[in-house]
Amino acid sequence: MIERCHQLALRIIQWLKLRLHAPLGLTKNFHFPSRSPVIPPNEIEGGGTNGGIKQGAVFDAEIASPESNKSVLYHVLGISWTPDPLPGEQDQPGRELRKTDFPIFMSGDILHDPSRSLLLRRRQLLNLSVTQKLFLAGTICAISLEALAQPADPSAAREIAKIDGEYSNLSVAKGMPAASVEYFAEHGVAFAPGPVDGKKYWAGRTNFPGTLIWQPIFAFAAGAADLGYTTGIWELRKGNEPLSLAFGNYLTVWAKQRNGQWKIALDVGTENPQPSEPPPSLQLLPPDVTAGTQPQENSRRSLQKAERQFAEAAHAGIGKAILDYASDDIRVYREKSFPAVGLVAAKLMLNSEHGNVSFESGGSKMSRSGDLSYSYGNYSKEHGDVVEHGIYLMIWRADMNGDWKLALNLQKKLPSKS
Repeated sequence: MIERCHQLALRIIQWLKLRLHAPLGLTKNFHFPSRSPVIPPNEIEGGGTNGGIKQGAVFDAEIASPESNKSVLYHVLGISWTPDPLPGEQDQPGRELRKTDFPIFMSGDILHDPSRSLLLRRRQLLNLSVTQKLFLAGTICAISLEALAQPADPSAAREIAKIDGEYSNLSVAKGMPAASVEYFAEHGVAFAPGPVDGKKYWAGRTNFPGTLIWQPIFAFAAGAADLGYTTGIWELRKGNEPLSLAFGNYLTVWAKQRNGQWKIALDVGTENPQPSEPPPSLQLLPPDVTAGTQPQENSRRSLQKAERQFAEAAHAGIGKAILDYASDDIRVYREKSFPAVGLVAAKLMLNSEHGNVSFESGGSKMSRSGDLSYSYGNYSKEHGDVVEHGIYLMIWRADMNGDWKLALNLQKKLPSKS
């Protein structure tokens, strides 16, 4: 009963915060220390391991948010007075789309869409008994003012974004190999093009062709502040010359070490054409205060179940599988293409992906708070008589119900062995 009250109270806190526009879904800007950059900040992004090949953004659109029902019973407890689905549970028609060089920002904020994130499963007609009403009233009254005032803390996300920027500065000053040796964790993973020991790889890379500089545009860290990731855009320049050799986007997973320092657990990127617009401001996504409240073993079992079901679905069709398990702000990365950010952009990108994909895991890790996890490895994709092999990275985040959603999917085709 105590555990049920705790879970119920957390949901009510979440709902009230959203109604009061608390900072749970707000984004904040991060500014790099003032210096004389090699490349103007608005013209660059990204950094990564694979010799600097990563990826940008594609579409820009606004999506009409589902109409919000302001009942605490409706949103928090999932109780409705009709057997109809919740408003917004079915797909809503979006407004006009237009292609640009950067991601879809849903309703002006890709990081948090309260009208969608609070939608629970369809509930049937339910009449509250007197006992249930008293229980509900008692639970609401039991929520302390201190709990209501507790904001979601994005400080860990801000910290790894700052460190990511410092990593880029060192790349400019000393070169990408030397900077990577300093920032990679022991046994951190780089891709060259398959997964390798990042610190050893960069220590032996003496012929890096140019200056790699990047800028983080998104950061998230787990509630336990032990695991997080940053994404952004990169540019490879020929030494200190203004000639650009390549552009792309990157994804870096950060893990806190025993000494309290953040180090790179994994780094990978994709390449794309030169962007025609400056990068967006840094977006910080705070951890969900209602996620990760289950015992870690329960979270692990739930994650394993989600990954197993996703793998089964991907074997029947990768595009549909990703969309079925996607979070609202999912990021999808493919080589030679700008990344898709948000469900609408993901649908546009994945409409043509009908191959059957199987995965071979190379490693994974879940945060102590049980709200963030990543996994990587090799994939095989069959489409007709064509078989494609490559590497993948998937990032999963737990929502307020303890369900795991796919927050990021990256697939990168490997060169033919011949």
